Amino acid sequence: MTETHLNPDDDERQPARGELMIMDGKLAMYVNSLSYGASSGSRWVIRGNRMRFTLARKTGGYIYAICHELHPKDGTITVEILGTSEGDTTPTGDFQVIPVDEIGRCESERSK
Repeated sequence: MTETHLNPDDDERQPARGELMIMDGKLAMYVNSLSYGASSGSRWVIRGNRMRFTLARKTGGYIYAICHELHPKDGTITVEILGTSEGDTTPTGDFQVIPVDEIGRCESERSK
């Protein structure tokens, strides 16, 4: 397990998939680096935070979830699915283990 305390959007160094760091005081894991629309940069999943993501091999919109666990050795995350709408905020009890290789777009909500 690699843990760093660097700027997550630092363009000087490409993090490795599954790399861990502390972000907003919480453990985060690197998923991918994609450029799309008006945003680009490294994509980190933050344990305990709400997130939205797409699956790379499936068509459709965002899936909203809460990230509960990070598994860097397995290259997976455990999420609780909230739904497919931005307004979905109620936990459903639907826990899924998602391989980070299957994640397309991904954004974790960050503390302000």
